[in-house]
Amino acid sequence: MYSFEGQFRRRPQVRLGGASGAERREQAIQRAQLERSRRAQTERHQLCAGRLQAFVRGCLGRARLRRRLREAFDAEWTAERAALSAAAAPDASLVRRLAARLCWFYRADEEDWRRLVALCQLLLRHAPLRDALAGSYPLSRLLLFCVQSLGGAADGGRSLAVPQRLLEVSLDGAAAAAHLQYLVPRSYFGHMRRLLEARVPPLEEDAVQAPVPQAAAVLLLLQQPLRLAQRPGPLSDVILAEFAGCFLQPRFSSQVRHWLLPALAADGAFPLARCLQVLSARRQQLPPSTWLLFSLLALGRDALDAQPAEVRLLYLELLDWASAHLRPRWSSERVDEDDSDDEMAAAESPEQRQEADTLEEALAVLDRPAHVQALRRLVDDAAPESGAVRALCGLCYHLISRERLALHKYRLLYTLAFSKSFLRRLWAVVEQCSSPASLFGERRSLLQTVAAGTDLPADERERLVPPLAAFCALFAHMLVTLQDGELVGAAPLFPLPQLVAMSAALRDVYLGLVQLAYPDLQPSVSSTYSSALRSVGVPAARPTDGEAAAHWTSLLRSVNALLWQLQSRDARLAFCPPGHWSERTQPLTAERIPEVVALFKADLQAFRPFAGPVRYSRDELEAGSPIVSSRDVRMMLLLRQLPFVFSFPQRVQLFQELIRQDKHGAQSELDHFMAGAGNAINCNIRRNYIYEDAFEKLSPDNEPSLKPRMRVKMFLSELLKTAFDPNRGFFRTTNNNQLYPNPQVELLVERPLDHYFFIGRVLGKAMYEQMLVELPLAAFFLTKLLGRHSDSVDIHYLDSLDPVMYKNLLYLTTYDGDVSELGLDFTVNVTELGESRIEELKPGGAGVAVTNANHIEYVHLVADFKLNRQIQRQCAALRRGLADVIPLEWLQLFDHRELQTLISGAAIPVDVADLRAHTKYSGGYSDDHPVIETFWRVAAGLTDRQKTQLLKFVTSCSRPPLLGFRELYPPLCIHSAGADDADRLPSASTCMNLLKLPEYRDEETLRSKLCYAIESEAGFELS
Repeated sequence: MYSFEGQFRRRPQVRLGGASGAERREQAIQRAQLERSRRAQTERHQLCAGRLQAFVRGCLGRARLRRRLREAFDAEWTAERAALSAAAAPDASLVRRLAARLCWFYRADEEDWRRLVALCQLLLRHAPLRDALAGSYPLSRLLLFCVQSLGGAADGGRSLAVPQRLLEVSLDGAAAAAHLQYLVPRSYFGHMRRLLEARVPPLEEDAVQAPVPQAAAVLLLLQQPLRLAQRPGPLSDVILAEFAGCFLQPRFSSQVRHWLLPALAADGAFPLARCLQVLSARRQQLPPSTWLLFSLLALGRDALDAQPAEVRLLYLELLDWASAHLRPRWSSERVDEDDSDDEMAAAESPEQRQEADTLEEALAVLDRPAHVQALRRLVDDAAPESGAVRALCGLCYHLISRERLALHKYRLLYTLAFSKSFLRRLWAVVEQCSSPASLFGERRSLLQTVAAGTDLPADERERLVPPLAAFCALFAHMLVTLQDGELVGAAPLFPLPQLVAMSAALRDVYLGLVQLAYPDLQPSVSSTYSSALRSVGVPAARPTDGEAAAHWTSLLRSVNALLWQLQSRDARLAFCPPGHWSERTQPLTAERIPEVVALFKADLQAFRPFAGPVRYSRDELEAGSPIVSSRDVRMMLLLRQLPFVFSFPQRVQLFQELIRQDKHGAQSELDHFMAGAGNAINCNIRRNYIYEDAFEKLSPDNEPSLKPRMRVKMFLSELLKTAFDPNRGFFRTTNNNQLYPNPQVELLVERPLDHYFFIGRVLGKAMYEQMLVELPLAAFFLTKLLGRHSDSVDIHYLDSLDPVMYKNLLYLTTYDGDVSELGLDFTVNVTELGESRIEELKPGGAGVAVTNANHIEYVHLVADFKLNRQIQRQCAALRRGLADVIPLEWLQLFDHRELQTLISGAAIPVDVADLRAHTKYSGGYSDDHPVIETFWRVAAGLTDRQKTQLLKFVTSCSRPPLLGFRELYPPLCIHSAGADDADRLPSASTCMNLLKLPEYRDEETLRSKLCYAIESEAGFELS
């Protein structure tokens, strides 16, 4: 074939370089390649030209054929007009020929439209003709033209009555299945949706009755194929799959949302069971969406109880699957926290707002009381192996992952959280999560796999994470209201051994997740090796993708929250063995602690979890940025998020090292030796007005910082005792003589918050100087000071404030009678200086009676009033003062029991042998001096009370240091007061831990003088 490119004559080839004597090898190869490419290009041009010409010939030929068929149709219609217009039915073969010709040439223009309408009218007038053509291809093709014309109704003003009526009649006959088998795969439901949206006006509210007559006709055209779908079979599957793909899964219009779905739900003939089965079988083809979730809820919420158990279970599984899109997607971009809600709302498109509104409506339907109870009955009645618990916990997991306060918002979640039987079954599901049997026939527990810091394949991750995260969230929510007796009493939620084993398993899972979040290396293995590992049941290492990171991050938070709840209960009830929480953690060695301190102030926000090993750019390395390894990041994460996995002595050492390094910048070396030198704090305090003078002299205006050295430790001890003295009015005592802020302090003192701020600073100063002060503080008060997640405490701490009220409130929670007969309302009676007044627990509480429906709310509001509302401002001020000296992040390394030990020391006997081993001597004394040997014999023979008095006499504190006397600084020193002063009493300088001991001649004299001195309880003024 010749290809004409516009050159009508051949141009001569002129070689300006002259002729070459011989062609070189490279030139010959290059010339041959060029010629081959030209020939190949010519062949391609010829092939393309042939295809284009064939296509054009085909189009022209088909156009000529359609023109001839159209002319033949018109000619035969004109010739047989009399027969076609007669009352009697014309010959069926004639109508079949006309229909066949129309099927070939129909192009939906006006002329063809009139021919189609005429033929449809003919079929409508004569039922025998329809019967003769029933199930045939020509009639199915004509019906397809009718469907397409209905779908294009929005494009013009054609009357749709005739094709619509033919559809109704044909789909109601015996051959309906044959016609639908042809129509449904050819977008039957898509055209019906376009007809619905074109001819039915938009709606604002749900309606079951047809808003316009055309709506009823469209509904009939939809119901006819859906009724056929009741019977299982290939046609049923196709009908329901196409229906779901056109109406249930895509974005809704108002006609679908407010009329079609309610109308179908009200229609008892809708094939719900078959629809659920088809959706379950086609999950891969229909991705989950907000619209599909709403459709499932709209169609199934009222018909659920009437379905058999297997259909209800399938409904629950589909809810779990359809709600998967509720989980937040992983994003490497950080959201600017300063963006206001208005700006974010303005950035949403109308489509996004519509989807958000539809999702809220779907969740409201999901959370209806009747629907929640139906789901609960389904799970309660289902067999353990049915998968109902797993499906329901998956739905819960999606809701919990969607928003932080989901447990307080959704009835489904907090109903399940308070179902003890469901929690037991859910934990059993978690324990049973395992990988398939390996080559050696062993199944691996997924909990143990994660505890080892090993990633899971996607299918195993989907089996473990939803039930485990849901269990942690629900159980943590229940623990807030679970009484101690229900946890460790005679009839506990979980048997005590199982509870201890559960806490150990969750602890190990958390440690494994931290290892997985910040791995040391990014493993790299070949695809062959990965396949070999998978073949024997071992998951090959893989990089953590975004979806997996979202899963693991959600699980990490849920496990952390539950572990804090369990450890908080264990701190009060001690149901776990000693060392339970720290037995799996790598210890903090003395050599490691300085490194950890240097990293303690690092910003963990720079290290994104589950994003692979910590890496640094070349610019960061060249700039000399501190290198933080994955091991360091894991250590810091545990210290900040779960510090109790390290032993108490290790955390005390870390705390002391943090303070020691902080002192380098706050205290100079001269402060240790010279009064008034350096930046030491010096002030004149009157002994009889110790608190008043200290409040003035040590105020923030006079002493902006209390971190510099203060020489007289005994002064701090006496000042704190005076400040916390209940007679002064700042604090009260519980029934157990433990201290907490006075709720009525504002009636006694002006500007009380300034005083609490000052007291917090002084307490922080004592801890900063590692002084031990005997202050028995209430457990709830210490917990509020720590305030890791909130400065509010729950009802369980009411026992440390008022055991009688706590007991009465617990009795009210289990009261069997009519609570309204007790005559309670949502108020409490408060007595202030002999006068009583009524406080409302909530707005309008005086008019709200306590009944069986709200008595749990009343119990928690009373506890909140006593524990939080009454002393909230006092605790906040004292906490600010404490943080002015010691960062709260350092104190949050401990729980309330450990903080009490940090303040007052351990309530253990004084170890005289340990004290002697760490004692220094001066003034001529030594460890083998006769007076010193006599002194230690006398000290060893003292009673425990006298030993604490001796320790207090020398160090101003009666309790030994937390880690033994090796931590006492400065160490205890015994100085000779001379042999000529044998009649004098021993004296002490508490700021230096110095005991001035005269050289007594005999043991009895030393004992009497020493006992007299230590039992006199002298103040800081004696030395």
